Amino acid sequence: MIHSCRKRGHMFHRRDFIASAAAAALARAATGAPAMRIAAIETLYWPDSAHVPFSPNWTWVRIISDRGVSGVGETYSRNPVQAELIHTAVAGMLLKRDPRDIERIWADLYHRFDYQVAGGAEMRVLSAVDLALWDLLGKALDAPVHRLLGGKANPRIRVYNTCHGQDFMKDPVGIMRGLMDRYGVQAIKIWPFDAAGRRAGGQYITPAGIEEGLAPVRRLRDSFGGAIDILLEFHSLWNLPALLVQRKSAGTTVAATVHLAYRHGIVTYAISEGYALTKIMALKEAMEKAVQYIIDGQQPQGGFNYGYSKGDRFDMSVSGWQFQALKAAKMAGCTNERLDDAIAKGVEFLKRQAFNASDGGFVYADRPGQPPTVRASMSMTGAGTLCLQLLGYSKAPEVRAGLKFLEAAVCEWPKEQAARDAQAYVVLDERAKQLEEEARKAQGEAKAAAEEKAKEARAAANARKAKTAAVYAWYYITQAKFQEGGGTWEDWNRMFARQLIANQHRDGHWEQGEWSQGPVYTTTMCVLMLEVYYRYLPTYKKVEDAPEVKATSDTDVSVDIT
Repeated sequence: MIHSCRKRGHMFHRRDFIASAAAAALARAATGAPAMRIAAIETLYWPDSAHVPFSPNWTWVRIISDRGVSGVGETYSRNPVQAELIHTAVAGMLLKRDPRDIERIWADLYHRFDYQVAGGAEMRVLSAVDLALWDLLGKALDAPVHRLLGGKANPRIRVYNTCHGQDFMKDPVGIMRGLMDRYGVQAIKIWPFDAAGRRAGGQYITPAGIEEGLAPVRRLRDSFGGAIDILLEFHSLWNLPALLVQRKSAGTTVAATVHLAYRHGIVTYAISEGYALTKIMALKEAMEKAVQYIIDGQQPQGGFNYGYSKGDRFDMSVSGWQFQALKAAKMAGCTNERLDDAIAKGVEFLKRQAFNASDGGFVYADRPGQPPTVRASMSMTGAGTLCLQLLGYSKAPEVRAGLKFLEAAVCEWPKEQAARDAQAYVVLDERAKQLEEEARKAQGEAKAAAEEKAKEARAAANARKAKTAAVYAWYYITQAKFQEGGGTWEDWNRMFARQLIANQHRDGHWEQGEWSQGPVYTTTMCVLMLEVYYRYLPTYKKVEDAPEVKATSDTDVSVDIT
């Protein structure tokens, strides 16, 4: 099966990545290759078949330049998924680009996949594309790829082994020594916690399970010291409740990831609405546990941060999803006795911590326990205003000020300008950080001037950032203005609805700008905005059950398989 696509590409801004061992050699080699553009991308794979004795578990990608030179790369496993990823998520970023820019292309793809929480399929696709680009460059220069990389032997390029599973638990030292002696392996990936994950369904891990998983790691370190790197694979076997587990033997808590709070808040929001509509008992149990986790992660001042940490930072973006989830859970009938207190703390946080009175809007992040020191942003003012509305404070002065702040919001779909805006934001953000640090260290009369200069720089950066992440801001602005109603909503409705409808792709998806996080994210946010007409009611009205749902009590759901 051959898939071919010809879609317009989007440029992604440069991020700092670990320098490639081959970067210098590539720069020299690429100057000798003719200028080219990527004209087409094809994939080839054999579907799995029970009738074929040996079914190759490989996916090939061929990148074709406008000069007719092509390169081939390959990867393994999940063939249809990887082919689809190449055509939907990768092709648009590659077409019309110079295939000689291998390092830049790799960094752009990695950046996109990383923000989408990349898994094995995404990384294998990245590998296949990288191989194809090197192959294409070698053909353009009429030279083998190993020569472009500095020769057949290059000590700067490390040898890494993956896919050593449960057999590694039996003799990790012997297997590792054999790999080192035979292949020169210097790093290895293992999955010693898979057995515990499967036993418990990813819901918990006992101290004995932790010790079992750490045993091969300790044996490797005792034998080889720091001569090798050890990578751990968890195969997505662990669910969010597992992060509640404490290593009681050591007295520490399993670390939460940076993105945990975002995911958990959004999932809790969805589960709560699902239970409100269906009355399915399993959803109620999940909702109650999920709400408890949010409440446990709330900061003393009422806000939230990445990973539900209680440190010296709050994050309004993270907090917004938690407050929406708590409101949805309350409307669904959550019985947690701490829920009302958590909501009350959240209201105080929004009014006292996240609201910048001098700007009349809400800030993205700052230190809890003190008045805001950073400038308000459009997206976070939308979030803060909406949260207070949902929590029953639509007439609060902070909401009135927030709506006034949002009058300056414009809904214009970013196209070619998006990449330039994103690149400009990186520069402005670094400058603002530098000035903020200088203001923090300043003393005496110079401090006030330094702080004002830093605020101006941050405002300029936030203004540019709002253009690159517009759909996120629009999600909150749309709901806040809908909750207000009247002319505020009517003016915005005419503007945003036309923009969304005009920029929807023929297949139904939306994709927007440098930081859109891909078509799935952008499409989801756009659909939620367009649902505002019938999905939400103003907060002063009680949400009623959907008419088609007849359940009035908790319902056990079972599936009869015969």
